[in-house]
Amino acid sequence: MQVEVASWLNGLTPMFAAAAETATKAAAKAGETTAAGPSAGLFDVLLIIAIGLGCWRGKKRGISEELLDFLQWLVIIVAAGFLYAMVGDLLVQAKLPRLWANIGGYIAVMIVVSIIFGLIKKSVGNKMVESDFFGGWEYRLGMVAGAIRYLCIWIVVLAMLSARYFDAATVEAQRKLQEKEVGIVLIPSWGMLNRMAFYDSFTGPYIRQYLAHQLMQPVGLVKPPPSENTIGKQQQRVLDDVTSTPKPTPAPPPEKK
Repeated sequence: MQVEVASWLNGLTPMFAAAAETATKAAAKAGETTAAGPSAGLFDVLLIIAIGLGCWRGKKRGISEELLDFLQWLVIIVAAGFLYAMVGDLLVQAKLPRLWANIGGYIAVMIVVSIIFGLIKKSVGNKMVESDFFGGWEYRLGMVAGAIRYLCIWIVVLAMLSARYFDAATVEAQRKLQEKEVGIVLIPSWGMLNRMAFYDSFTGPYIRQYLAHQLMQPVGLVKPPPSENTIGKQQQRVLDDVTSTPKPTPAPPPEKK
């Protein structure tokens, strides 16, 4: 088993070595989305690998060992997603910048949830392992719980990446700076990883759409003002024109004799 795992990890080395090159491609894309639509990239490959590792760990441990860890990470992404801003506001009052206040608030919620589940594990963890409650479903459910747990950990990483907004021009400048100094991009910057995850991958647009409540609101993102020419407002103007009382036409002045 150790030999198989070692060979597997050695096979992943080229993928991680290509991370910098793939990350920098995100900077070349103008705007928030590509004209040709999202395409699969290294981020999607790493996501599949993470889920596969979760299945393997879950099968090895079984649902009895996996259940509390699975619930812990599930509670973390839900609680931290909703409470980080509240804790961040308190840190802002303590003169901490908004970016680090949000990150600190998220981590603080994670720590509290981890402490609570740590106490639960001490009280009931061994009882669950010894009970054989799940019977023949022990390892099947363990694979599902392990995959979801690793997916939750992935979402936490994405939440950290989403804490700050990076536009394409900023990321391109970071890439050019590294290329100017050392010739190639050795270590992708925060902005490069952000663009790679959310804009240069197949799953990125879906993550931003369906997991918005589990991510942090990007600091520095300026939302455009609402359009004044939406379909609803156009219909309202037509309705106002139809229902409004026409102004009386003034009578012409009398002719001079």
